Amino acid sequence: MTVDAEGRDGEAPTTVVVHDRVDVDRVDELPAAPTGLRWVDFLGGTRNLRCYLVEGGVVRHELMAAVDDLDRVHDPVLVHAGVTVRQDSSYALPGFYVVALDGHVPALDGAGDAQTVALALAVREVRRGMREALGIELVHLHYEEKPRASSHVHQWLVPVHAEHAAGSTSLMRLDLHAYLACFVFREQRAAILAANESLRAHFDATGTRERLDAALGSLRA
Repeated sequence: MTVDAEGRDGEAPTTVVVHDRVDVDRVDELPAAPTGLRWVDFLGGTRNLRCYLVEGGVVRHELMAAVDDLDRVHDPVLVHAGVTVRQDSSYALPGFYVVALDGHVPALDGAGDAQTVALALAVREVRRGMREALGIELVHLHYEEKPRASSHVHQWLVPVHAEHAAGSTSLMRLDLHAYLACFVFREQRAAILAANESLRAHFDATGTRERLDAALGSLRA
């Protein structure tokens, strides 16, 4: 199956070839990807994860823009100033948000000044909303670069709930894999949708977009 993703920020439309689609409960149930291809997983489908087999260089947000059968939990919470905020695609922890640049940037040092400022301000606004609208008191902030063409600048804001943290909420001591495994999509879908709606309402009520525009306007002045 070949699908087209709309280009962002003046980029040309991207053609994404989906070689296969499989629904699984865990990623370790997936067959090995052929050379040059990779599986990209998303919460949803008939089980816990819907997975697409695509070319190795396909960026996740390109695939999201191209396919039309993703669950509503993946609908953006905020799209503004070249930044998109969504629930994490792979893990069913409610309030676990990804803040990503729209234009493809493989690593943070390749981002322009306006992109960097927009990303930082969006992270702050999401964190504020997580506290004020969702009651999330502890968050870990993660950033990762990958040695492949699909690497793309984004930051994870991970809510940390002590009751699931196996004795420590410290960034360096928390077993993140075991922690995230506590949250199963079929059990958490309603909570994820509710958190997303609450955060959208918070952004609307508190003028988040206007604050981003004002800050970026000051940078350009």
